[in-house]
Amino acid sequence: MGIKVNIPSFFQRYTDEHDTVEVNGTTIGECLSDLIRQFPDMEGMLFYEPNDLDDGVVICLNKEVLTAWDRPLNRRVVDSDEISLLVIAAGG
Repeated sequence: MGIKVNIPSFFQRYTDEHDTVEVNGTTIGECLSDLIRQFPDMEGMLFYEPNDLDDGVVICLNKEVLTAWDRPLNRRVVDSDEISLLVIAAGG
């Protein structure tokens, strides 16, 4: 079945306009790696460096907001879980 990743409109230009993508993995990090395998341009949008999530990206797992202290990339997932990517906009 796989894991569903909800893609915000800001990132859809990098996923061929898909608003959801099905990925495989046992952790959020593995799922994001599979997302990047399918859409390589997403890597620069999600990560500063490998395993260093961009500060402007927030990850939710089944509607639970995960912070950096939660170590979201290490969080285990199971089939039918839903990952949502959120973009934090900053400005003045």
